[in-house]
Amino acid sequence: MRIWTFHPEYLDRQGLLALWRESLLAQKVLRGLTRGYRAHPQLTRFKAHPDPVGAIGSYLSAVHAEAEVRDYRFDRSKIWSDSHVNIISETDGQLIYEWNHFLRKLESRNREQFDSLKDLKDHVQVEKAEEERRDRRRRDFADQGDAYLGYIASVARAIRAEEAGDLTQAAEHWHAASTRIDAESASGQRAQMLQLVVAYEPVDDPAADAGLTDN
Repeated sequence: MRIWTFHPEYLDRQGLLALWRESLLAQKVLRGLTRGYRAHPQLTRFKAHPDPVGAIGSYLSAVHAEAEVRDYRFDRSKIWSDSHVNIISETDGQLIYEWNHFLRKLESRNREQFDSLKDLKDHVQVEKAEEERRDRRRRDFADQGDAYLGYIASVARAIRAEEAGDLTQAAEHWHAASTRIDAESASGQRAQMLQLVVAYEPVDDPAADAGLTDN
């Protein structure tokens, strides 16, 4: 599935026909009418939109409009919904990657059009989303780090309670530790956290000494 970010006016005949066909497939996927392709990365930008089906519908409308300019007969009735979405976020890096990939394909099948486009500095306006994605990743890592620190604190308390013979208190702390790390987290990561805990030197309150609390 290839759904280009740049305007369809740059596509050759083969590229525009393929784009229409694959965008219609994307519409079916977003409507939940297929079993496959649901996790395809080309659908990420549409899934992130408040109205995914409307977003792909607007995209299809732009493809259909380009087809009309060329007197191609694309069936507009196949567009399920068009919410007139003006902006669908994508990164400039993705745009550059797609443009270079398209030129490589074009060079082998339509040399004349390739020569007319190869030096083009595309001015398609793309909403800058790269920094937002990096910010989300930083927040996710920070949240994950807080969970691991809480895990360390709870395990340290559980070990301390076991050493003191307070098995009831130890069980409570072990339970608290189990809720700190997602059950789907890699076992290697959990083992690494445990290694950090058992490496602590005994103190009156290991968690407090490390500046950690359950809260």
